[in-house]
Amino acid sequence: METVPAYIGVMAAIGFFAACSAPVAYARAVNAVFDRSRGLALGLTQMGVGVAAMVVPPVLALVVAEHGWQTGYLALAAIAALGIIPALALRGGNEAVTRPASNGGQLRSPLFLALLFAFGTMSLAFAGLLTHFVPMLREAGVDAPTAGKIAGAIGASVIVSRLVVGWLADRLEAPRIAAACCGLCALGCLALAWQGAAFAWIGAVALGTAMGAEADLIGYLTARYFGIAHYGRLYAVQYASFMLMGGVSPLWIGALADATGGYRAALLVTVFGLAVAIALFLRLPKVHTGSAPAAQLTA
Repeated sequence: METVPAYIGVMAAIGFFAACSAPVAYARAVNAVFDRSRGLALGLTQMGVGVAAMVVPPVLALVVAEHGWQTGYLALAAIAALGIIPALALRGGNEAVTRPASNGGQLRSPLFLALLFAFGTMSLAFAGLLTHFVPMLREAGVDAPTAGKIAGAIGASVIVSRLVVGWLADRLEAPRIAAACCGLCALGCLALAWQGAAFAWIGAVALGTAMGAEADLIGYLTARYFGIAHYGRLYAVQYASFMLMGGVSPLWIGALADATGGYRAALLVTVFGLAVAIALFLRLPKVHTGSAPAAQLTA
């Protein structure tokens, strides 16, 4: 039992220090360099996370099987350390950047809060289904290997959607893309609620598409609406809200599933939450026509 607190402490430390390599750190650099193709650049950058999530676990499984879990952790540390090389190679100069005195007005602006609530509602509504997806399929009678394969489609959809949504954001209105992805996810949830295992693949693709789109569009819209000067702090608040709601989501879904004896009620509540998110996204101003009133950005 003495190892349990130590394990929790190590995991907490990893989560804290690993935040330096989260999108909060590198999304600002991408937004600062790219403008016309900003969405595609963000999609390509975020896609790397999904690729690593598909490639690294099988490699580590082989290492652990051959040499033990201690060597597996060392291999994981070595893989993470490889990121230092391109980070040092791509770092810019030390030129000073002129910044406005305060970003308090932007943090309290109606537009910032609307964006915060839109993505927070979206994450709260559906993110927990990713955790419960395999148990949901197992409850529907799908065997464990098949459920694992279907769940793998979520990861593949995340990768593809990040690239496609990023490309579309450079050409279409990003808030409407977000609303469309919420609608697709809602349809997938309805399919799972009424058809169960028969439509499991559709549900997996819908969930993966929504997750990939959300990760792309948070950074994209924050930069388009509020600029780069205080992007780090503004995006950090948006991303923290997204992660917080994503952490709460599995709790309410699991509690409702236990209370109702299945996942159908949770899926229907998710659809309602996504409908609210759609309404919030559709109220956001356009980003390609300069239609966002200046008062919204600073008031």
